[in-house]
Amino acid sequence: MKIKRVRFQNYRIYKDVELDFGGSSYLVFRGKNFSGKTSLRQGISMCVTPTTDGLDPKGTGFQSKIKRGESKAEIELDIQTKNHLLRRTVTLSNTGRTQRSICLSDAQFNTSFFDKHLEKHRAALNVVLNIDAFVRLDEERQKNLLAALVLPASYAFDKKIMADTDKVLGTGVINFSLEPFAVIGLAYKKLYDEREIVNRQVREFVIPDVLPVPENVIDSKVLEDWLAEARSQRAQRMQERDTAMVKAGKEAVASARVKTKIQAIKADIEAQTERAAQVKAGMMPDDEVASLKKVAAGKEQLDLISKEKLGTERFIDDYLRQLGRLEEIPDAGSKCPTCDQIVDPEKLKTLAAILNNGLLKAKDENQLLFTKIKALGPVENALHLLDLHSQKVKQLSEINAAIAEKTAQLEAEEELPEETAFDFRPYDRSLAEIDAEVERLSGQLRPVIAAEERTKEIAIKQGQLATLKEKAALLDKLVKYFNKDGIKAKLLAEYIGGFEHKINEVMSAWGYNCALSIEPYSFDVTNARGDVNPVRELSGAEREMFSMAFQCAVSRTANIGLVVIDDVDKLLPELRTAMNKRLYEMIRNGYLEQVILLVADTSVQVPNIPGTAVFMVSDGTVTRLTGKDT
Repeated sequence: MKIKRVRFQNYRIYKDVELDFGGSSYLVFRGKNFSGKTSLRQGISMCVTPTTDGLDPKGTGFQSKIKRGESKAEIELDIQTKNHLLRRTVTLSNTGRTQRSICLSDAQFNTSFFDKHLEKHRAALNVVLNIDAFVRLDEERQKNLLAALVLPASYAFDKKIMADTDKVLGTGVINFSLEPFAVIGLAYKKLYDEREIVNRQVREFVIPDVLPVPENVIDSKVLEDWLAEARSQRAQRMQERDTAMVKAGKEAVASARVKTKIQAIKADIEAQTERAAQVKAGMMPDDEVASLKKVAAGKEQLDLISKEKLGTERFIDDYLRQLGRLEEIPDAGSKCPTCDQIVDPEKLKTLAAILNNGLLKAKDENQLLFTKIKALGPVENALHLLDLHSQKVKQLSEINAAIAEKTAQLEAEEELPEETAFDFRPYDRSLAEIDAEVERLSGQLRPVIAAEERTKEIAIKQGQLATLKEKAALLDKLVKYFNKDGIKAKLLAEYIGGFEHKINEVMSAWGYNCALSIEPYSFDVTNARGDVNPVRELSGAEREMFSMAFQCAVSRTANIGLVVIDDVDKLLPELRTAMNKRLYEMIRNGYLEQVILLVADTSVQVPNIPGTAVFMVSDGTVTRLTGKDT
């Protein structure tokens, strides 16, 4: 991996800086203290990994890297891999962090492979880009980082072990695709805790005692059959009682209905008889009826006389009307208003005499007819009274017919016996006997059922205990698998030796040899004089030199090919010369592709060494030096 170009915008003290490294493999950044050299290294680290020194492993707190007064910063690296030129861009803001990769040499290339590669080697990149990312950590963090470097990004755990772990902890509780040490540590803790819980459950598990069964007891199934039969008999007897009671009730209702009907008929007959008496009392005697019939016989003659009388009355009216018209004729010599002739008084007088004579005759005839009508007697009244009498005769006949009909209905109805209360006693006696039998059988059945249920409960409890013991045994097996002497020791033994051999291939060129152990943890360093010291006990200068060597070894082992070394100025000139020689030699033999050195130095001289580029850093600006060779 080789950086071809870098650009910083609003990052730390850099407003907008862009550097083109071209094909240079050996890059030196010089400058005064506090000029921004370390910010360059941290920016490169944050672009390819989430973090750098001063931040936690997740990169939390990256907002502090944004230039004061700005809302976001951007870091951009053009990185040459074996086959592609890629651009990696990271944007930092107060609301979050985003990153993206594009391929500059092949638009069809899927950059997710490159992103996964960076993620896979995050621990190694953190070391090779940050000189003190390892040696200044405490032992626990050194161990975790070393494990991340040594062990593969993932491990194919035994399928039976994974299935058993899912079985006891729950599917998905342990993500076996994570980094192996993280999987082992989490699995061990959760399995250990679960084993403690299950072991306590086994110790505290209680199986109840067997309940005693009464002597001479029959099997509960037989007792239940007998009890069911007794209850069936009781239900049948209850049904018989209810049926008899319903029947008696229906008979009582029917009897009451008949009695009510008879009473209603008798009341009706009595009312009709009383009504007949009232009607009969209002009827005329026979002699009176006969007398009225005689008067009524003149009805036909009366009609003829009345008709004739009506004719005479019309004549009278006509005479009076004509006489009235004569009185309206004006005096003699005037014209008649009707015929328009001259009025003749004599003629009027003659006509008036004729009309008055006719009027007198008509009145006499009318008076004669009136005398005849009077002589016939009260014919209309007799007819009215006879009609009323006929109506009463008819009404009396209808009443007598209704009385006869009701009397026939009454004779057809039979008198029912008097009601008696339903007798519950025979049924109550038999039900009491059955209830006593049910109670006796229930009393026998209860302890038998309780004993049988307890036996079932004991069997279930024994099964549960066996399951718990089986789970406890499985947990014990899994805990042993994931503890430090199990799969962890196997993995370390499998990978630590190879890792130790690879880094020592590089460390030997620096005069060091390392002996590694993770469980228990130790990292011992043997220097060129043969002195052996834990890595944390190295002296200041030796720690700096060892850190550079370790960075190169990790870069070589992880096939990164890049190191960024800061604080080079802490070494004396002779050590610095040896360092440069070794670093340049590693580039020449292909162990490294690119070295970036940061040194507190203001020299403007540029060495005449192929592939070398020197830059001067000054308060947020970076300038490439082209001075005389040395």
